Amino acid sequence: MGIRVGIVGTTQGPSDYQARALKFYMSVSPKIDEVHHGDLIGVDEFVDDLAIRLGIPRVIHPPAAQKFRAFCDRKDRGKINHVYDPLPYPESAAAIVNAVDMLMACPLSAEPKGITGLTIRLARAKAKIDSKLAVIVIKREYQETGAGWVDAMPS
Repeated sequence: MGIRVGIVGTTQGPSDYQARALKFYMSVSPKIDEVHHGDLIGVDEFVDDLAIRLGIPRVIHPPAAQKFRAFCDRKDRGKINHVYDPLPYPESAAAIVNAVDMLMACPLSAEPKGITGLTIRLARAKAKIDSKLAVIVIKREYQETGAGWVDAMPS
């Protein structure tokens, strides 16, 4: 049995570095059963297209607010396992965290705010209780010092 991966990130889209990291992970991962995302423009939409190209089924947790919605469920290709009813951002974030084995985040800054920051905080809180949940934050750019390219479950 494979894993369910959740994705969250900036509506500005991934940096080149984050895009390469996502492509690498999703291409070499032994078995991703599903990719869950919040159906927002930017990182969610990028990963949705990547999942289609790689043949990975998607699960969409759309927001109730339409302003930044990507409407990935309207694409006429790829497999969608489920599209949930729209929820307010905090509830949608919690639904993604509760549905996955791993959360990969691509924030805009080192101190993520908004729905990306909320989702990371929810996932880290859950991971402290449920050691089966992995949380990976892909930094905007590679850093030679410290943790390098990812921040995996920092304290």
